[in-house]
Amino acid sequence: MDLRFLSYFISVYEQGSISGAARQCYISQPSISQAVKQLEQELNSKLFERYSRGVVATSDGRKLYPLAKKLIADAAKMKQQFSQANVCTPFRLGLSRALGVERISGLLQQFSQKIASLELTLVDHNDSHDARIITQTLSHQDEIFQVIWHDKYVLAVPVGHQFSLEKTVSLAQLDQIPFISRQSCEGQTQLFYAMEKQGYNTNNRAKIQTVEYALGLVGAGVGVALVPNSQASMVRDNLRIIEIADVIIERTIGLAYSKSLKISEPLSELINICSLD
Repeated sequence: MDLRFLSYFISVYEQGSISGAARQCYISQPSISQAVKQLEQELNSKLFERYSRGVVATSDGRKLYPLAKKLIADAAKMKQQFSQANVCTPFRLGLSRALGVERISGLLQQFSQKIASLELTLVDHNDSHDARIITQTLSHQDEIFQVIWHDKYVLAVPVGHQFSLEKTVSLAQLDQIPFISRQSCEGQTQLFYAMEKQGYNTNNRAKIQTVEYALGLVGAGVGVALVPNSQASMVRDNLRIIEIADVIIERTIGLAYSKSLKISEPLSELINICSLD
């Protein structure tokens, strides 16, 4: 069955005349009449009663109308789905280090589910990007910064460590304590500065990149590490979490994007997702 004939039939039904359908479909009246005639022959049914001022659908015509509407709509939907299947929506998202794999993965999962055609590329926050998730200290004046999370830093120590039974520790107690240092960690920079200001020294036992590795080395007894409380959930039985008494170290994480950037569909969805967190 020719879908064009069905679309012409629908137009005639809705317009109530051959001439009206011809104008709506931008084809000649004879073409409309011929299409309806062929459809009637194929279905072996009379679809319209013809009068001098127009047409009126028969009972078979009224029965065919909703079926034809559904078939045309389903065909259009099918075509749209297959045409979109080969279209990718690229999006480059910059990420600063030490944001927490579990938390970021959950956010990106929501993002991917919202945009079916999304082609997501994760890059360093300094690389070319459409948006980036960073700490507030890394945001620029020409960016909009939308807050997602607030984190407080805490101290991770191994079980059996001299601090493991303490609820809090002071800066003085951290003097010369073996430390697992993380590169580009803003909280750690604040802690070491506070210690140095009061005349206390740090003892860097290892330098690594991620919180995951830091916690692994702490659990192995190599030293202690400063970690965001949001990632303290990763702590296992071989670790303890302790607060630092005489200094509060925090960070704010958010979504940053250029003020002059046109808001695309992926960015709009990401903004909405981040606002829910």
